[in-house]
Amino acid sequence: MPEFVEAITRADVRWEESPVVVGHSLAGLIIPHVAKERRSRLLVFVCAMIAPTTEQEKMAFADLANPVFFERQKFTADGRGYCTPEVAEWAFFHDAPDDLRRWAASKLVPVSPRIYQEMTLLDSFPDVPSRAIITRDDHMVADTERLREHIRQRLGIDPLELPGSHSPFLSHPAHLARILNDLAKIAS
Repeated sequence: MPEFVEAITRADVRWEESPVVVGHSLAGLIIPHVAKERRSRLLVFVCAMIAPTTEQEKMAFADLANPVFFERQKFTADGRGYCTPEVAEWAFFHDAPDDLRRWAASKLVPVSPRIYQEMTLLDSFPDVPSRAIITRDDHMVADTERLREHIRQRLGIDPLELPGSHSPFLSHPAHLARILNDLAKIAS
């Protein structure tokens, strides 16, 4: 995971302006580490996991994830997880237009289990305001109400809720952009 944090913190971004850092899905494990390294004015978790500070929080991911996805997931010879285009379309962007779903599924690559195995616990959550956005029909989530409660417990906030799938930037891009824009303005 350190290589992900380093890639982001070394990105060509004007960090002196304290950017809003947005993480989707798995990137929710990474963005709090980024905020520990670089000044950020807001963290936004979009259909995202939240980086754990304890082993108990680390184990909570299994409770929140839809087991159907993991039953349908496949693995490469070296243990990287992937899914067929049909499963990807169902899991991540079932409500996006057909051509966009096919395009997005074609862009996915296998994910190394290292991201979970080497998940670094935060010594403490960064002192940065945080917001969470969830979607009503996210096939990656086992129970939306449990996810809401998890976010309340971890971040102390109620999540914002959008219609749609795990990838609102594909299925509801204008709606998501408005929310992100509004959050950025408020955080200024």
